[in-house]
Amino acid sequence: MQKGSTAKIEEIKSNLAHAKRLGVRFVDFTGGEPLLFNDLPEALREAKKNKLITSVTTNGVLLKKRASDIAGLIDLPRISLDGSENIHNDIRGVDCYGAAVEGLGEAVKNGIKFDIIFTLTEKNRDEIEHVYQVARKHNAILILDPAFSYFGNDNYIELDEILHKWRWRRGVYVNTAFLSLRKSGGNRVDNPVCKTGKGVIVVSPDNNLLLPCFHAQQSKVPINGNLTEVWNSKLVKAERKLAGTYGACDGCAINCYMDPSFCYQLNGLFVRSLLAKGKYVLDKKFTSAHIS
Repeated sequence: MQKGSTAKIEEIKSNLAHAKRLGVRFVDFTGGEPLLFNDLPEALREAKKNKLITSVTTNGVLLKKRASDIAGLIDLPRISLDGSENIHNDIRGVDCYGAAVEGLGEAVKNGIKFDIIFTLTEKNRDEIEHVYQVARKHNAILILDPAFSYFGNDNYIELDEILHKWRWRRGVYVNTAFLSLRKSGGNRVDNPVCKTGKGVIVVSPDNNLLLPCFHAQQSKVPINGNLTEVWNSKLVKAERKLAGTYGACDGCAINCYMDPSFCYQLNGLFVRSLLAKGKYVLDKKFTSAHIS
Protein backbone atom coordinates (compact mmCIF):
# COMPACT_ATOMS: atom_id res chain seq x y z
CA MET A 1 0.00 0.00 0.00
CA GLN A 2 1.17 3.52 -0.66
CA LYS A 3 0.11 7.11 -0.20
CA GLY A 4 -2.86 7.98 -2.35
CA SER A 5 -4.39 4.51 -2.10
CA THR A 6 -8.17 4.53 -2.44
CA ALA A 7 -8.57 1.27 -0.51
CA LYS A 8 -10.15 1.75 2.90
CA ILE A 9 -8.79 -0.09 5.91
CA GLU A 10 -12.06 -2.06 6.08
CA GLU A 11 -11.44 -3.33 2.54
CA ILE A 12 -7.91 -4.34 3.45
CA LYS A 13 -9.14 -6.20 6.52
CA SER A 14 -11.71 -8.00 4.39
CA ASN A 15 -9.06 -8.98 1.84
CA LEU A 16 -6.79 -10.34 4.57
CA ALA A 17 -9.57 -12.48 6.04
CA HIS A 18 -10.48 -13.83 2.59
CA ALA A 19 -6.81 -14.44 1.76
CA LYS A 20 -6.46 -16.53 4.89
CA ARG A 21 -9.49 -18.63 3.91
CA LEU A 22 -7.98 -19.09 0.44
CA GLY A 23 -4.88 -20.63 2.01
CA VAL A 24 -2.57 -17.63 1.96
CA ARG A 25 0.12 -17.79 4.64
CA PHE A 26 2.29 -14.77 3.83
CA VAL A 27 1.40 -11.14 3.12
CA ASP A 28 3.83 -8.53 1.80
CA PHE A 29 2.96 -4.85 2.15
CA THR A 30 4.93 -3.12 -0.58
CA GLY A 31 4.80 -0.01 -2.73
CA GLY A 32 5.93 2.58 -3.59
CA GLU A 33 6.79 3.18 0.02
CA PRO A 34 4.56 1.30 2.49
CA LEU A 35 5.41 3.57 5.44
CA LEU A 36 3.51 6.36 3.66
CA PHE A 37 0.33 4.37 4.31
CA ASN A 38 -1.11 5.80 7.54
CA ASP A 39 -3.15 2.69 8.37
CA LEU A 40 -0.23 0.29 7.94
CA PRO A 41 -0.03 -0.61 11.67
CA GLU A 42 -3.74 -1.48 11.73
CA ALA A 43 -3.40 -3.53 8.56
CA LEU A 44 -0.45 -5.40 10.06
CA ARG A 45 -2.37 -6.09 13.27
CA GLU A 46 -5.21 -7.52 11.20
CA ALA A 47 -2.76 -9.72 9.29
CA LYS A 48 -1.34 -11.02 12.56
CA LYS A 49 -4.89 -11.61 13.83
CA ASN A 50 -5.37 -13.87 10.79
CA LYS A 51 -2.08 -15.64 11.63
CA LEU A 52 -0.39 -14.45 8.43
CA ILE A 53 3.36 -14.04 8.18
CA THR A 54 3.98 -10.34 7.52
CA SER A 55 6.62 -8.61 5.44
CA VAL A 56 7.32 -4.93 4.81
CA THR A 57 10.10 -3.57 2.59
CA THR A 58 10.90 0.11 3.07
CA ASN A 59 13.44 2.67 1.90
CA GLY A 60 13.88 3.55 5.58
CA VAL A 61 13.37 7.30 5.26
CA LEU A 62 10.31 7.30 7.55
CA LEU A 63 11.56 4.64 9.94
CA LYS A 64 12.76 7.12 12.57
CA LYS A 65 9.22 8.47 12.76
CA ARG A 66 7.27 5.22 12.44
CA ALA A 67 9.44 2.49 13.98
CA SER A 68 7.52 2.51 17.26
CA ASP A 69 4.19 2.22 15.37
CA ILE A 70 5.16 -1.01 13.60
CA ALA A 71 7.29 -2.65 16.30
CA GLY A 72 6.25 -6.24 16.93
CA LEU A 73 3.99 -6.39 13.87
CA ILE A 74 6.39 -7.49 11.10
CA ASP A 75 7.89 -10.97 10.84
CA LEU A 76 10.17 -10.09 7.91
CA PRO A 77 11.04 -6.37 8.05
CA ARG A 78 13.40 -5.28 5.26
CA ILE A 79 15.13 -2.06 4.36
CA SER A 80 16.74 -1.34 0.99
CA LEU A 81 20.29 0.06 0.80
CA ASP A 82 22.09 0.47 -2.52
CA GLY A 83 25.62 1.21 -1.32
CA SER A 84 27.61 3.89 0.46
CA GLU A 85 26.17 7.38 0.80
CA ASN A 86 27.08 8.85 -2.60
CA ILE A 87 26.12 5.73 -4.57
CA HIS A 88 22.88 5.18 -2.67
CA ASN A 89 21.80 8.80 -3.11
CA ASP A 90 22.74 8.74 -6.79
CA ILE A 91 20.70 5.58 -7.46
CA ARG A 92 17.73 6.88 -5.48
CA GLY A 93 17.94 10.35 -7.01
CA VAL A 94 17.57 12.05 -3.63
CA ASP A 95 19.68 12.60 -0.50
CA CYS A 96 18.22 9.82 1.68
CA TYR A 97 21.11 7.59 2.82
CA GLY A 98 21.50 9.31 6.18
CA ALA A 99 17.78 9.07 6.95
CA ALA A 100 17.74 5.39 6.00
CA VAL A 101 20.68 4.46 8.24
CA GLU A 102 19.31 6.60 11.07
CA GLY A 103 15.95 4.88 10.66
CA LEU A 104 17.64 1.50 10.81
CA GLY A 105 19.20 2.48 14.12
CA GLU A 106 15.80 3.60 15.44
CA ALA A 107 14.31 0.27 14.39
CA VAL A 108 16.97 -1.58 16.39
CA LYS A 109 16.10 0.54 19.44
CA ASN A 110 12.48 -0.55 19.03
CA GLY A 111 13.42 -4.22 18.81
CA ILE A 112 12.79 -4.57 15.06
CA LYS A 113 15.34 -6.90 13.46
CA PHE A 114 15.50 -5.63 9.90
CA ASP A 115 17.15 -7.46 7.04
CA ILE A 116 19.00 -5.26 4.56
CA ILE A 117 18.24 -5.78 0.86
CA PHE A 118 20.98 -4.90 -1.62
CA THR A 119 20.00 -5.08 -5.30
CA LEU A 120 23.09 -5.50 -7.45
CA THR A 121 23.53 -3.40 -10.59
CA GLU A 122 26.50 -2.26 -12.65
CA LYS A 123 26.49 1.03 -10.75
CA ASN A 124 26.87 -0.45 -7.26
CA ARG A 125 28.84 -3.62 -8.01
CA ASP A 126 31.69 -2.53 -5.70
CA GLU A 127 29.43 -1.55 -2.81
CA ILE A 128 28.50 -4.90 -1.27
CA GLU A 129 31.25 -4.81 1.36
CA HIS A 130 30.11 -1.41 2.60
CA VAL A 131 26.49 -2.54 3.02
CA TYR A 132 27.68 -5.80 4.61
CA GLN A 133 29.50 -3.76 7.26
CA VAL A 134 26.31 -1.75 7.89
CA ALA A 135 24.50 -5.07 8.33
CA ARG A 136 27.13 -6.28 10.79
CA LYS A 137 26.85 -3.08 12.82
CA HIS A 138 23.07 -3.44 13.12
CA ASN A 139 23.03 -7.23 13.60
CA ALA A 140 21.14 -7.66 10.33
CA ILE A 141 21.07 -10.27 7.57
CA LEU A 142 22.25 -8.95 4.20
CA ILE A 143 19.99 -10.11 1.35
CA LEU A 144 21.74 -9.92 -2.02
CA ASP A 145 19.40 -9.83 -5.00
CA PRO A 146 19.99 -9.49 -8.74
CA ALA A 147 18.16 -6.59 -10.37
CA PHE A 148 14.96 -7.55 -12.18
CA SER A 149 16.58 -6.58 -15.48
CA TYR A 150 19.95 -5.36 -16.62
CA PHE A 151 18.34 -3.68 -19.63
CA GLY A 152 20.41 -5.56 -22.19
CA ASN A 153 23.66 -5.22 -20.25
CA ASP A 154 25.74 -8.27 -21.17
CA ASN A 155 27.59 -7.96 -17.85
CA TYR A 156 24.68 -9.53 -15.96
CA ILE A 157 26.51 -12.90 -16.00
CA GLU A 158 29.54 -11.27 -14.39
CA LEU A 159 27.32 -9.55 -11.83
CA ASP A 160 25.58 -12.82 -10.97
CA GLU A 161 29.00 -14.38 -10.40
CA ILE A 162 29.68 -11.69 -7.80
CA LEU A 163 26.54 -12.80 -5.98
CA HIS A 164 27.68 -16.44 -6.17
CA LYS A 165 30.94 -15.51 -4.43
CA TRP A 166 29.04 -14.06 -1.50
CA ARG A 167 26.54 -16.89 -1.05
CA TRP A 168 28.36 -18.71 1.78
CA ARG A 169 29.33 -15.66 3.82
CA ARG A 170 27.78 -15.81 7.26
CA GLY A 171 24.89 -13.38 7.60
CA VAL A 172 24.39 -13.19 3.81
CA TYR A 173 21.40 -14.59 1.91
CA VAL A 174 21.70 -15.34 -1.82
CA ASN A 175 19.02 -17.51 -3.39
CA THR A 176 21.01 -19.26 -6.11
CA ALA A 177 17.79 -20.64 -7.60
CA PHE A 178 17.14 -17.14 -9.00
CA LEU A 179 20.62 -17.07 -10.52
CA SER A 180 20.18 -20.54 -12.05
CA LEU A 181 16.84 -19.51 -13.54
CA ARG A 182 18.34 -16.35 -15.02
CA LYS A 183 21.28 -18.29 -16.47
CA SER A 184 18.86 -20.65 -18.22
CA GLY A 185 16.97 -17.72 -19.75
CA GLY A 186 14.26 -17.20 -17.15
CA ASN A 187 10.64 -18.26 -17.41
CA ARG A 188 9.63 -19.85 -20.70
CA VAL A 189 6.08 -19.41 -21.96
CA ASP A 190 5.96 -22.92 -23.47
CA ASN A 191 6.92 -24.54 -20.13
CA PRO A 192 6.52 -21.88 -17.44
CA VAL A 193 8.32 -21.96 -14.12
CA CYS A 194 5.99 -19.19 -12.97
CA LYS A 195 3.07 -20.46 -10.88
CA THR A 196 1.61 -17.14 -9.73
CA GLY A 197 -1.86 -18.37 -10.65
CA LYS A 198 -1.55 -20.91 -7.85
CA GLY A 199 0.57 -19.17 -5.25
CA VAL A 200 0.33 -15.37 -5.48
CA ILE A 201 -2.60 -12.99 -5.04
CA VAL A 202 -1.71 -9.45 -6.14
CA VAL A 203 -3.99 -6.66 -4.92
CA SER A 204 -3.44 -3.10 -6.16
CA PRO A 205 -3.62 -0.01 -3.90
CA ASP A 206 -7.04 0.80 -5.38
CA ASN A 207 -8.34 -2.64 -4.33
CA ASN A 208 -8.31 -4.53 -7.62
CA LEU A 209 -7.02 -8.03 -8.30
CA LEU A 210 -4.14 -7.85 -10.80
CA LEU A 211 -3.61 -10.79 -13.14
CA PRO A 212 -1.29 -12.55 -13.60
CA CYS A 213 0.88 -10.17 -11.54
CA PHE A 214 1.76 -6.51 -11.11
CA HIS A 215 4.61 -6.44 -13.63
CA ALA A 216 2.93 -8.41 -16.45
CA GLN A 217 -0.57 -7.15 -15.75
CA GLN A 218 -3.16 -8.31 -18.29
CA SER A 219 -6.34 -7.79 -16.26
CA LYS A 220 -7.55 -5.66 -13.38
CA VAL A 221 -10.60 -7.12 -11.63
CA PRO A 222 -12.57 -5.17 -8.97
CA ILE A 223 -12.74 -7.11 -5.69
CA ASN A 224 -15.96 -5.51 -4.43
CA GLY A 225 -15.71 -6.88 -0.91
CA ASN A 226 -15.38 -10.59 -1.72
CA LEU A 227 -11.89 -11.69 -2.71
CA THR A 228 -12.82 -15.37 -2.40
CA GLU A 229 -15.66 -15.06 -4.90
CA VAL A 230 -13.51 -13.10 -7.35
CA TRP A 231 -10.52 -15.49 -7.03
CA ASN A 232 -12.72 -18.51 -7.70
CA SER A 233 -14.79 -16.93 -10.48
CA LYS A 234 -14.76 -18.59 -13.90
CA LEU A 235 -13.03 -15.61 -15.54
CA VAL A 236 -10.24 -15.37 -12.96
CA LYS A 237 -9.69 -19.13 -12.86
CA ALA A 238 -9.18 -19.10 -16.62
CA GLU A 239 -6.67 -16.25 -16.42
CA ARG A 240 -4.84 -17.84 -13.49
CA LYS A 241 -4.14 -20.89 -15.67
CA LEU A 242 -2.40 -18.63 -18.19
CA ALA A 243 0.12 -17.25 -15.67
CA GLY A 244 3.62 -17.46 -17.09
CA THR A 245 2.44 -17.93 -20.69
CA TYR A 246 1.93 -14.32 -21.80
CA GLY A 247 4.49 -12.62 -24.03
CA ALA A 248 5.48 -10.34 -21.14
CA CYS A 249 6.26 -13.45 -19.06
CA ASP A 250 8.97 -14.73 -21.41
CA GLY A 251 12.38 -14.53 -19.72
CA CYS A 252 10.93 -13.28 -16.41
CA ALA A 253 12.93 -14.07 -13.27
CA ILE A 254 11.36 -11.59 -10.84
CA ASN A 255 12.07 -12.80 -7.33
CA CYS A 256 8.73 -12.11 -5.66
CA TYR A 257 6.89 -14.31 -8.19
CA MET A 258 9.49 -17.00 -8.78
CA ASP A 259 10.20 -17.61 -5.09
CA PRO A 260 6.72 -19.04 -4.34
CA SER A 261 6.66 -20.68 -7.77
CA PHE A 262 9.67 -22.84 -6.86
CA CYS A 263 7.50 -24.52 -4.20
CA TYR A 264 5.20 -26.01 -6.83
CA GLN A 265 7.83 -28.13 -8.59
CA LEU A 266 10.31 -30.70 -7.32
CA ASN A 267 13.45 -29.87 -9.30
CA GLY A 268 16.86 -28.28 -8.90
CA LEU A 269 15.38 -24.81 -8.51
CA PHE A 270 13.26 -25.97 -5.57
CA VAL A 271 16.29 -27.63 -3.91
CA ARG A 272 18.55 -24.59 -4.34
CA SER A 273 15.88 -22.28 -2.99
CA LEU A 274 15.26 -24.57 -0.01
CA LEU A 275 18.98 -24.75 0.83
CA ALA A 276 19.29 -20.97 0.65
CA LYS A 277 16.34 -20.56 3.00
CA GLY A 278 17.83 -23.09 5.41
CA LYS A 279 21.03 -21.06 5.57
CA TYR A 280 18.99 -17.89 6.11
CA VAL A 281 17.16 -19.43 9.07
CA LEU A 282 20.43 -20.55 10.67
CA ASP A 283 22.09 -17.18 10.06
CA LYS A 284 19.05 -15.37 11.45
CA LYS A 285 19.30 -17.43 14.61
CA PHE A 286 23.03 -17.14 15.18
CA THR A 287 24.06 -13.85 13.53
CA SER A 288 25.66 -11.45 15.99
CA ALA A 289 27.42 -8.14 15.83
CA HIS A 290 30.67 -10.10 15.54
CA ILE A 291 30.03 -11.73 12.16
CA SER A 292 33.37 -12.56 10.56
